[in-house]
Formats: sequence, C-alpha cells, structure tokens
Amino acid sequence: MNKYNLHLLIISIFLIPLSIYLVYPGIIYGDTYNQYYQALTNNYEDWHPPILSHIWRILLITTGTKYSLYAILIIINSLSLVLLLSNLKKRYVVLLYLILYFSPLFFSYFGWVYKDFFLATLILLISGLLPIYLKHKNIIFRIILILLLIFTSLFRANAAFITAPIIMYLAFSNWNKKIICYSVLLSILLVLVQSPINHTILKAHKNYPIISLKVFDISGISHFSKINYFPIGLSDHEKDMVLGKCYSSELWDNYAGWGKCSFLLNKLNSGNNIKSVNELLTKQWIASIKKHPYYYIKHRISHFIIFLTNHNSYGYGLDLGFYDASKDNEKTYEPKSQKFESIYKKIFLNKNSLFSYTLSGLPWLLVLIILFIKTFKKNFDFNSQHYKLINCLCFSGIFYIGMYLFIGVASDLRYLLPSQYLGIAAIIYFYTYKIKDTKK
Repeated sequence: MNKYNLHLLIISIFLIPLSIYLVYPGIIYGDTYNQYYQALTNNYEDWHPPILSHIWRILLITTGTKYSLYAILIIINSLSLVLLLSNLKKRYVVLLYLILYFSPLFFSYFGWVYKDFFLATLILLISGLLPIYLKHKNIIFRIILILLLIFTSLFRANAAFITAPIIMYLAFSNWNKKIICYSVLLSILLVLVQSPINHTILKAHKNYPIISLKVFDISGISHFSKINYFPIGLSDHEKDMVLGKCYSSELWDNYAGWGKCSFLLNKLNSGNNIKSVNELLTKQWIASIKKHPYYYIKHRISHFIIFLTNHNSYGYGLDLGFYDASKDNEKTYEPKSQKFESIYKKIFLNKNSLFSYTLSGLPWLLVLIILFIKTFKKNFDFNSQHYKLINCLCFSGIFYIGMYLFIGVASDLRYLLPSQYLGIAAIIYFYTYKIKDTKK
C-alpha cells in the first residue's frame, strides 16, 4: 500500500468513531421517521422506497437499536471517500480528504438517514470500486458491481437514471454512443420494474407517490393559466387560493397534508380510494398539459432553475440531535457538542457562506458537462478506457440531475448529492488519468 494511502486509512479510522460520537444519536425526522416507523411496525408503503425500511428492520432486530443505521452510513461513506482518493497517490491526499470530509457535501449529512444520502453513499462506493475493475477486468467483480448497482436502483424511484448508465458500461465493458442510448432505455425499464419489486417482493402497500408530481404540475398550469384544472368542486376562496397562493415553483408541499392548501387533497380523498384519486388526476394532468404546453414548460423550467441554483433549502442543515415524530418532533436528545454544531453551522451552512454554495446543483452540473465534453472527443476518437469511465460517470450525473426537469416536485439539496459525488469522482479521475497518460 502506498504510504499516502496508508495515512488516508489511518486518519479515516480516527475520524469515523469521532463523527459517530459527535452526531449521536443521529436524526430521525420527517421522511426518515416515516421509514423508521415502517421498519418498527413491519408495515411498508411505497411513498418512499421500502428497501431502506427493510434494511432498518433487519438492523433493529440484529442490533436492538434504531441508531445503528446512521453509524453504518458514516462508516461506508468515509471509507468510500478513502477508496476514491486512493487513486491520487499524492502527498496532499490527506489534506484533500480532510477538506472533503468536513465539507457540507459530506459531514453535514452525517446523522441523517435519508434515502438520498444512502443512494449517494452507495454511488460513492461504486465510483471508488470502478478503477479497480478497470485495472483487473475481473468478470466476478464486474457481476458484483452490476448487482450492487441494481440494488442501489431501489433507493429512489428515479435512482435508475444514475445507475443504468454505469450498469451498461459494466455490462458491455465499454462506453460509446450506442451504449448511451441503451442506458436510457435500461433506466426506463428499471423504473418500471421497481413497482412490482416494491409491492410483490418488499410487500409495500400502494400509495401512488406519483400523485405529488401530478398535483404539482396541475397546480403550476392552473396558476399560470388562471384556470382551475383540479377535478373537484372548489369554493371561490379555495379556487382563488389554488390559482394564487397555493402554488410555489419551489415545491409541491403546500398541497401535502401539512401544507396550507391541504384542503384540495382532503377533498379529493373524501369518498374516493387512493387509486381513484390517482386516475382522476392522471386524466386532468394529461389534459392540462395538452391544453397549455407553454405553461407546463414554464412551470417545469421555473422549478428546475430554483432546484439548480438553491444553496440553502428549506429542509436542510446540520442538526446534531434526535427528533421523535411521535412527540411532535420534539428534540429528545441534546447533541454531544452544541458548541461544535454552532461553529460548524456558522462557517459552512450560513446562507451567506461561500462553503454553502458547494451544495448548489448548478456548479456541479457545469463541472459534469465540461468534463463530459472534454472526455467525449477522447472517448470516441481515441478509445481511451480511462476517459470512457469518466465520460460514463459524467453522463450518469447529468442524466440524473436533468430528469428532475420533468419529475422534480421539491428543491431539497439532498436530491443533488448522488450527482455531486459523481462530479467529485470525475474530477479526481480526470486529474489522475491525465497525469498517468502524460507520463506514458
């Protein structure tokens, strides 16, 4: 082992227990609590992918505590970063590890057991393992990576948009224009098969989470056209709300159960089962888009711009402590170090801090696009295996972010994290392989 990589491993072994201690007992809040409760009751729903709840239940049974999952995530994430940086083999690699480790893209997610952080951590792990495959081209290792990617695809409804291109890269042991097209088709297939897996194998009840997308789009079209397209009778006041204050380009949450316009879904659900509500909304969704394609595009672009440029979103921020939703989100444990939490927030998560801009999607999307273009020519003209890998990672990151233009319903920063990790991997590999190719 290279001495710099040994230093990396030693520092990570020191930082992992320290981090677990600092953010103990982790944060179970909002979406996370919903998945924890499913694990606790062994009763699963598909609004959030049930795979995380199943893993949590296994850990509840084997470890006897709900806190083990956040610790495991920190361990995998920290060691995956070691694996990624080990390719550099430079004396400054420990400093780079420390900078990344304590940056908002890593440390401020520690403690959160979000499906997005789980997805991003697995993507980081796979990114670190890919150069090992590239070096040895072992068939068994390739199959393991493909299976890990298929497993990773279950952590978000849209996770296939980031995993499918890498699966195709490994399946063909190559990367070109035709494989890019195949990867798009595979992503659609993986999205379609996720539903039967969730309902048949993982035993999740159907909640039709796509309702949030339909409500958000109908809301946007109604707002901009000043015509109510929701398939339900509304009072004049409610109609004014739907056409005005209910709509936000940032997120759909105003219509959710906790939102100021929850009356709409309450009325739709009254006397109808969830399947009927979904069918009613589907008809109006398609009809409203056909009737007003311009307003649909305006709504989608308005949301996507906020999604990409936001760097201090509503549902995000380091908070070292445990929230129990059964007690009205009361903070039941104090953080181990309130002073540390306060200092970290002031330096890294203040909305005026330059560090907080690393959380924004736009700079990372630009990085991915630039590296995709730079490696695209080399990839297809010079048949470089190194640049094929980088190009694949860049395409995966771009494709994942880009699909939020059509399916996004909120602007939380955690949705961007898987692509941001691929951006970091692409930068490291581009620099590493450029030096190696120059030496040759």
